[in-house]
Amino acid sequence: MGGKNMAYSTGDYGWLAPDGRFYEVPWGEHQSWATKHIKETGLYEKLTLKERICADGLGDVLMNHGWILLHNPRHGLAKPTKKEEKRFTKAQADFLYDYYIERNEHDMANSIFNED
Repeated sequence: MGGKNMAYSTGDYGWLAPDGRFYEVPWGEHQSWATKHIKETGLYEKLTLKERICADGLGDVLMNHGWILLHNPRHGLAKPTKKEEKRFTKAQADFLYDYYIERNEHDMANSIFNED
């Protein structure tokens, strides 16, 4: 497993919650999943009007609440996308370290603990 030319499965993509739970999301469905999740969990009712009418979709709202998107528009190795000012929680860092080790991406795994 691993290597630069490896084809990664759709199981490699999704949302990572602040508590370290990973929610697998089919490639290209991250915005619709975010909207559905926010509405199903009751978070929608707690959002400000500005957050509710977010032009870029409710994925940005999840990231504002500390979630990380694991995706790659080119279908390669997923990269963690988060709000720049947010840091990985310990649970997220632990998940991401294991995630990259399982994919034989040791440099990426080690970079998780070197974020600044």
